[in-house]
Amino acid sequence: MDLGMIAELGGQFGSMGLMIAYLIYRERAQMSERLETEKARIEADKALAQSLGALTAVVQGLDR
Repeated sequence: MDLGMIAELGGQFGSMGLMIAYLIYRERAQMSERLETEKARIEADKALAQSLGALTAVVQGLDR
């Protein structure tokens, strides 16, 4: 959210407009943080799946 948009909301809607601008800013920041966390989680899940696959192959090879 750029400064012009914030000034416009403040000018048109006063303090409520500034409050809405803050809430929008906060939601966008949280969404970007959530996306980063989800990406890291996906990468960790992929690594875990690969490790479990390798472990399964080793255990199945031991039975023979």
